[in-house]
Amino acid sequence: MTTTHEDYRYTYTVNAEAWYFADPRVPARRDDLRKMVVAREHVGGGVAWEFTVQEYDLGGPALQIRLFHDAWDAFADIPELFEELRSHSPRTLASLRTMLDELGFIDSTARNESARVRLDSYTAGLPHRPAS
Repeated sequence: MTTTHEDYRYTYTVNAEAWYFADPRVPARRDDLRKMVVAREHVGGGVAWEFTVQEYDLGGPALQIRLFHDAWDAFADIPELFEELRSHSPRTLASLRTMLDELGFIDSTARNESARVRLDSYTAGLPHRPAS
């Protein structure tokens, strides 16, 4: 699966690891910390689509995808991801993250405040991962 292009890239953000949820000035709900955002980001800013994945405890871990109508193009853009979800049925955000990494998605989580400048520092199409 090709995840970086001249105009866009496929990314994910891990809310629980983002600097802004650790900032005491930002009120974070517990549910926000159990979410990831998967997106097709335009290089230079903005997204073509995005959807959230939330982990729940239903007597065991379970994932729910929340995808609004303006993001339905994701089904056509990344059928490989949806096939992997169907065949492997990850139940935790950690297992989903591993799957996304294996598919070549870019971790765009802003882990420190200086990472607010979006991850546009690419060399030959390879992602730059901010230091933890």
